[in-house]
Amino acid sequence: EDIPEGAMAAEEMSESENLTTNIMHAFLGEGAFQKSTWAVGTMYVVIPERLSFTSHRDDEHTMTEIRQHPNLFFFSSDLQERYEPYCADFGPVNLGVVHRFCEMLHERIQDPRLGSRHLVYYTDENPLVRSNTAFLLSTYMVCCHGWTAEQAVVPFAMIEPNPFKPFRDATYLPSDFPVTLLDCLMSIEKAI
Repeated sequence: EDIPEGAMAAEEMSESENLTTNIMHAFLGEGAFQKSTWAVGTMYVVIPERLSFTSHRDDEHTMTEIRQHPNLFFFSSDLQERYEPYCADFGPVNLGVVHRFCEMLHERIQDPRLGSRHLVYYTDENPLVRSNTAFLLSTYMVCCHGWTAEQAVVPFAMIEPNPFKPFRDATYLPSDFPVTLLDCLMSIEKAI
């Protein structure tokens, strides 16, 4: 198996680095991400064998999923909803929110009590909130696991039809330049 240039020996890697390496091997392998059809309540893989993303209709839907899947760990936050619009825009959320989200998600992934459980991050079915959630989850992959923007967008690009709204200019005028999830991730990657 090829080791990426500059990679350290496995025994010298921290747990976080091992997780990143495992993710990248899974990402590069065949079938890590499958095309799937969008539906509220369906779980979509973000990190193979570790983290998925879903959207729920309401709290009752979430409680039903928790009861039906006791081996999974469902969690959420309101961070994807913390965008303060200027006009008709809805995101992406600011870097302070990105930082808090990355810390929260990294703590969950590294928590030894959750080590044997698959994590499922759930969000509201609102497409604007869902778009900010996809931005936060993929930005986590770029910032904390060293994925490229193109790699981090794959789990979300495999969902058809695309359930994520592109971001837009902060005006009330019709948007003539959609800002995609990939555009946002390329900016984050460049900033790092």
